[in-house]
Amino acid sequence: MFFPRLRRQAKWMFVLLALVFGGGFVIFGVGSNLPSGLGDVLRDVEHTNTPSVGDARENVVENPKSPDAYRELASALQQNQRPDEAIPPLERYVKMRPRDESALRELGGLYSSKANRLERQVALAAVDVQEATAGTLVAPRLSGEAAQGFFQQGQIEQAASTEANERYSELAGDLDKAADKAFGTYRRIGRIAPKDAQLQLLIANAAEKGNNPEGAITAYQRFLKLAPEDSSAPAVKDRIKALREQISSTPAISPVPGGG
Repeated sequence: MFFPRLRRQAKWMFVLLALVFGGGFVIFGVGSNLPSGLGDVLRDVEHTNTPSVGDARENVVENPKSPDAYRELASALQQNQRPDEAIPPLERYVKMRPRDESALRELGGLYSSKANRLERQVALAAVDVQEATAGTLVAPRLSGEAAQGFFQQGQIEQAASTEANERYSELAGDLDKAADKAFGTYRRIGRIAPKDAQLQLLIANAAEKGNNPEGAITAYQRFLKLAPEDSSAPAVKDRIKALREQISSTPAISPVPGGG
């Protein structure tokens, strides 16, 4: 009974640490600008005269070359609390209107919100992997029915471990994709608004979530150049130092001998 209880306690400790880490960017003074959930995205959506999802879809079918039709559909889906479904029509809109900064910020917010949700799911999946791995059995010296029973139990434990690892890998891959999309979208905004210092923190946040420390460092450095006296500057400098240490401590992958 001791070990199951210990694993349950460890699970909530890992969840707590994950949530604390996820809120770390509040120290940069842009916590209110980071899309941390659906509510943050919805606050920026114009609800007035927004059609229903069904009407908006019909409008897209009838007017497939109208950028406004796709924008309306994206707004209707967000108002209907379906943010992930709102991404494709909004992507279509910004392809037609590539310099619409408001729409790009909305799209970046959708991707960031999705990455934040996935980050929490990845943290929980990592705990499930730990629990499944910790539960894997080591065969003792048994014989007869006892050995057969132990073998069957070990197969169940192994299957649970494999399933947990596959779930973790799938979620981690989805997180990387969402974060990379947010990173790319915010960088597009940066070309439209190159003097927006706070935007660089959003770019850095997306880069870190997507396991792109070099991209995060570049964005942090641009922030410091644009706002050297900002109250967040000391924390940003500390973060740059930590990311550089992370990069230097990551072992390089050696080339395969004879690989050409």
